[in-house]
Amino acid sequence: MNVWCRIALVLCAAALAGCVTAGREIKPAQVEQIQQGRTTRAEVEELLGPPQREDDSEGKHSLIYSCTKTSPQPQDILPILAILFGAVDVKTDTLTISLDQNDVVQDFERNQESSVGRFGLLLPLVAPKPTSTETDEPTPESPTPTP
Repeated sequence: MNVWCRIALVLCAAALAGCVTAGREIKPAQVEQIQQGRTTRAEVEELLGPPQREDDSEGKHSLIYSCTKTSPQPQDILPILAILFGAVDVKTDTLTISLDQNDVVQDFERNQESSVGRFGLLLPLVAPKPTSTETDEPTPESPTPTP
C-alpha cells in the first residue's frame, strides 16, 4: 500500500471516529404512517419503539422521540486544528406525538434543528465580539454626563 493510500485511510478513520448519535433515528417513512385520529399508541410504539420521554402537560399526554447527531467539522480531521479551532455540527430531530384520552394520536409535530458546538482553545480569540452591550455604566470612550 503506498503512502498516499495510508494517509487517506487514516484521515477517513479519524473523520468517522468523531461521529456520535444519541437516540433512535426518526425516518420520514415512519412519520408518514402516523395518522391523526386513527393511529393508536400501540401502533406508534410498534413503529418507533418506546418513547424516550413522556409528558403530561396542558391536559395532553405526549410521547417524545428524539435523535441527536454530532459530527466534526472538516478542519477537525487534523488534531492540532481540532484543539485550536474545534467545532461540531449538531443536528437534533424531535417528534412529539399528543394522544387523546383513548390513546389515539390527536396531533404530532416534528422539529429539526441544526447548530454548531464550538470547543477549540483559540475560539475566544477569533470569535466575533458583541457589537453592543447593555449597561448602565459609562464606558471609557463615552463622556460622563454632567449635571
